[in-house]
Amino acid sequence: MIAARITGIMTTRITDATTAMVDAICVCCDVIKYVSGSGQSGAPKSTLPQPLVIQVIFIYLGQPDSGLFQISSAPAGATTESLSSEGDFDPNTGYTSTSLTLGEVPGVYQVYGGCFGCVHNYYTFNETAATAQPYLSISTGNSQIGFVNQTLPEPLSVISTTTAGPAQGVPINFAISTATPVGILSVSSATTNSNGLASTVLTLSNVPVDNYVNATCPSCAPQASSVTFHECAKLNVPYFNQAALPWGTTTYDGTANTMGDKGCAVSSLAMLAQFYGVTTGADGKPVNPGNLNAWLENPANGGYNQYHDLKWAKIFDYTGGAIQFQATAPPYNSTIIGGIYTQSQLEGFIQQDLSQGLPIIAFVKNPTTEHLHFIVLTSVCGLPNVVYAVNDPGNSGFSVWDSKGYVLYGVRRFFK
Repeated sequence: MIAARITGIMTTRITDATTAMVDAICVCCDVIKYVSGSGQSGAPKSTLPQPLVIQVIFIYLGQPDSGLFQISSAPAGATTESLSSEGDFDPNTGYTSTSLTLGEVPGVYQVYGGCFGCVHNYYTFNETAATAQPYLSISTGNSQIGFVNQTLPEPLSVISTTTAGPAQGVPINFAISTATPVGILSVSSATTNSNGLASTVLTLSNVPVDNYVNATCPSCAPQASSVTFHECAKLNVPYFNQAALPWGTTTYDGTANTMGDKGCAVSSLAMLAQFYGVTTGADGKPVNPGNLNAWLENPANGGYNQYHDLKWAKIFDYTGGAIQFQATAPPYNSTIIGGIYTQSQLEGFIQQDLSQGLPIIAFVKNPTTEHLHFIVLTSVCGLPNVVYAVNDPGNSGFSVWDSKGYVLYGVRRFFK
């Protein structure tokens, strides 16, 4: 039917509804031989790796001559498909060839190979634009740290892509890993948008541990059909900086040092008191590092020893018995001295207590400067590669601590 409508040279593409078909028209040739190139597939808008090749044999002369190619049909909506040429003739081989760049729409693309005047004698190449299985990867929202029972600020987003770009309409499933104690997702399934994105929002578990969320894509390539988000929940311990005003410039236990210099232990203890709900101390004043230091250095309270070290058990008196120092159960009041405990052993105890919702004051040492410091550990993340979420009274910007860099020298434990 289409061939009967063509009366000229094969250079015009005729569109009929969703199909465009053009024949090679022949005056003096009779035989079209297929050589190679049919049955290929590639991603939409890609150029097929092998050329389309025919050989045109003239009956009267018995020798090859140049042929012509024309795209004859394409999937509905396709507009970008093209041929590299109408036909490149090689007199040495007698072959005529062209290359096809597939259109933007998946489906079968047909190309007729023939010659001038061939009305019914042509070869049809069938090539396929195949949408490759999409690949799933994390877009945004991974490795966040937030407070227990609170919603993370950034959604957990995945992106589904193919060689042609973002893949829209791909179903994605989200599920909290069984390794996470408790957590809530805003949605458990979603479909990728025009940018290939799908997302959910995580409310963290009620204990300060790793939270894992698995995203799976049933229709994606098997080797890239799932990803895992790793988030961390930390205890909501109020933060105090030892150098903050008004207490930062006040003296520490009547010495030449200021709270900004030596107030890390006092500030850490004030954080724990606030965490356990004690907002007013025994002096009737708000709990903060300055007021706690003033109370401790009062001779009537005896909060410091002769070496100006904090007497941790005094927190019981300061809080009216609300908080107790675990002074009798090792290793919580121990320091790595004489090989009593290894750092690995102490970390094991810390992880055990944090999983029960108990913040820990850690005594750490800078191995280079030998500087000793107290910080509050609020979570353990990234097992087996341990990273702690911390409240560092000496540095408000220091929120994550790798214990392999700052040596754990001891721990202090409290309970309500």
